[in-house]
Amino acid sequence: MFSTCCFSQDYFLTKKQIDSICLKSKDYIDQKTPLKKSIKVTLKNKQSKTLNGTGSETIRIFKHLENDPRNIVETYEIIKTSYEYVVDYSAGDFVYVFVDIYYKNNVVDCFYIEETYKLGKERKTQQVSLKQSNLEEKDLNDFIFCKSFKEWIREKSKEIYTIFYNKT
Repeated sequence: MFSTCCFSQDYFLTKKQIDSICLKSKDYIDQKTPLKKSIKVTLKNKQSKTLNGTGSETIRIFKHLENDPRNIVETYEIIKTSYEYVVDYSAGDFVYVFVDIYYKNNVVDCFYIEETYKLGKERKTQQVSLKQSNLEEKDLNDFIFCKSFKEWIREKSKEIYTIFYNKT
């Protein structure tokens, strides 16, 4: 009598495991783009002023590891993307944005968003973690770097996939 038992189980990495893999990885794609931005702000005396600034936008795409001894991520192409946006304006005004985008099976799964800015009399810092399913229910629109996070992530995802597939 001969019996064979076989089962398949999808194994998904946790954010912590992905961060650990990416920290050690040298297998990523970087794209840095210089930025020139203008923004209208309200000053302490309630007058409006247009600020001009320069900075950069950096996208870092972490790819699967060919040499992962556990072969956990061999089926994934993109496991994480880090996005950093920095614009410095005059007189100490700035916008800093950092977004980690985590993937499961090459599809966006969850986000960590950090935004800090000082523009005129307005200063704000916020950090948000959410899953893609939560974003489908409710859009985030209280960021200075984008009016609609849903739309921003849709456009950024297209850009990320284009960068990834053009560089691999």
